[in-house]
Amino acid sequence: MSVFRIGIDRGFLTEDGRLAWGDIGLGGLDGQPGIEIAYLPRVVDHLHPDQIKQYQAFVLGGTAVTRASLASGASRLLAICRAGVGYDRVDVAALTEHDVALCTTPAASKHAVASASFAYVLALGKQMAAKDRLVRAGRWDPASRGGHAGNEIQGKTLGIVGFGNTGSELARLAAPFAMRVLASDPYAIADAARAASVTLVSLDDLFRESDYVCIHAHLSAETRGLVTERLLRLMKRTAYFINCARGPIVDEAALIRALQEGWIAGAGLDVFEDEPLPLSSPLVAMEQVMLSPHTMAHTLELSIAMGEINTAQILACARGEAPGSVVNRAVLDRPGFQAKLARWR
Repeated sequence: MSVFRIGIDRGFLTEDGRLAWGDIGLGGLDGQPGIEIAYLPRVVDHLHPDQIKQYQAFVLGGTAVTRASLASGASRLLAICRAGVGYDRVDVAALTEHDVALCTTPAASKHAVASASFAYVLALGKQMAAKDRLVRAGRWDPASRGGHAGNEIQGKTLGIVGFGNTGSELARLAAPFAMRVLASDPYAIADAARAASVTLVSLDDLFRESDYVCIHAHLSAETRGLVTERLLRLMKRTAYFINCARGPIVDEAALIRALQEGWIAGAGLDVFEDEPLPLSSPLVAMEQVMLSPHTMAHTLELSIAMGEINTAQILACARGEAPGSVVNRAVLDRPGFQAKLARWR
């Protein structure tokens, strides 16, 4: 019997070979007949052609898949499975041309990402970071404590840029807090927005009217640099900017100026133009900014759920069946992809 080989991103491990994120939900692959799993021998920025030749599927974290990765073809490769929903580091068109499915885990990420954004809404509104610093500095005097009173979010306006999987979940989470919810998304379904008590508006109106602007768009050619200085200047001086999507959606230099010059009150940022964020970045020293290292949505439950979804998708391929959550749906009807699947039936 042929062996179905799966390559696992080395980035899931620490330098000494332990799981950095705890359980990553791939236990269902252990002991499966005809299945062989192996972590890549080293951390790489992108997959290399020699690696593409060796496996039928990959489970990847941040490792990129480029056209150059596929330079020697992909006659054995069936699926690239991403742990997450973003695929800006994957050349989707090149995968389709080489009859490879790109799978993601939106069902697992939906609540995790939305709740990460809402955690920032609550933390910024309640001035949690500033109050933590007061206690650590022993500053209990009325002037210090009163200067960081914060604001209720009830009755405030929440603006969501991108009303898809995570954006709609954020609207659901905000509903019990009696917030007015706006969304801007050229692809949003009006009936779905109305059912969620969300008002669809232009991007300008969203930035102008919102007390909290949360980014929930995919990074693409269409959204790269979407949040410009012009939009940031439309925001209220009392408003907060939150990004748990992708850094390059935002003109980071303009955002830094907005914070330095007081166009807005503060920000919660999980993602950046360059990651890791350089310690020399002005964002690091700003007390009105809360930062996290692209892990705000990460929980043990999320890791397990993403792994379990990818396990199911890989096992489907190993049975000669199409996987479930495929980004490049057109690949499923390509004769080359169907021929690859047929080898495993």
